[in-house]
Amino acid sequence: MIITQVYAVAMAAVSGILFIQRVGGILSSFLITRFQFVFLKHIAYPLIKLSYIPRMTRLQATLLSSYFVINGFCMGLGIRIGSHFFHDLMIRSGTMAAVNLIPLFLGGRTNTLANFMGISLHTYYIAHHWIGTVVVLQSLLHVALSIAAGTPWTFDSSQISAITVS
Repeated sequence: MIITQVYAVAMAAVSGILFIQRVGGILSSFLITRFQFVFLKHIAYPLIKLSYIPRMTRLQATLLSSYFVINGFCMGLGIRIGSHFFHDLMIRSGTMAAVNLIPLFLGGRTNTLANFMGISLHTYYIAHHWIGTVVVLQSLLHVALSIAAGTPWTFDSSQISAITVS
């Protein structure tokens, strides 16, 4: 499978797990309740106090950092340094930007699916903002590498889809 397909499947799996956890039964034994209390008190709820990060919890920052790391890993996985490095990176950045656009199409503001899955509105706004930032950065990288490559305009399917997206 292509790495972008693996990434898309992983995103779908995470969404599916969240959906199953939300719809599935509620486990209410003492150990799970105690673990949940400790997890929420010490990991999820404490706020990060940095001037350049708006009100974000440790859990949100951890998930956001892992999102950046996974995107960077998927951007570089399997690309060999050589004569086709920039071409491969250009194709990968365009494809990753298109895959990351999918969650953005779910909606810019209130989303019924996020509400149903138990994602708070504040967390949804943070995720939407940072996914959009990653898409813009990947798109700019794609455009910069495309211009640097100097390929002629042949108006094939790749260039027509790029014109449509832009």
